[in-house]
Amino acid sequence: MYMRAPSWMIFGLIITILLLDLTTIWMIRGKVISAVEHSLDAALVAGIVSIDVQRGELFVNEEEGKNYARSYFKKNLNLNASLENQFLKDTKFTIEFNHDGKRPQVVANIKTYIQAMAPKVLGMEGIPITIHKVQYHISKYK
Repeated sequence: MYMRAPSWMIFGLIITILLLDLTTIWMIRGKVISAVEHSLDAALVAGIVSIDVQRGELFVNEEEGKNYARSYFKKNLNLNASLENQFLKDTKFTIEFNHDGKRPQVVANIKTYIQAMAPKVLGMEGIPITIHKVQYHISKYK
């Protein structure tokens, strides 16, 4: 009779932790996707070679585009130099450019771990997420 209340309290605590973790993962994943979109836009805008545009071609300076994409990604998510913050750990950010002369394509791959309560209790590093984003043209501005 007396064990019912503590059992329900523990069950409620577990459900609360899981709901908080799911909400955290959903929110952080959305922010990462938005930051990736903005960084790809920055890469396309900053890397466009204006002389080529005057000739009717559209090429992107890959090195400059990669630098801008990485800096915007860091800035939008408030990441440190190793691409980490209190929620994201061990983040890998790769970006590639593909050209066909008319329409440049930029591809980003992000692999990271989202820090949450439940994985820490289980001894895990975090919840792994992978985001693959392809962008052809400028679609969003911040």
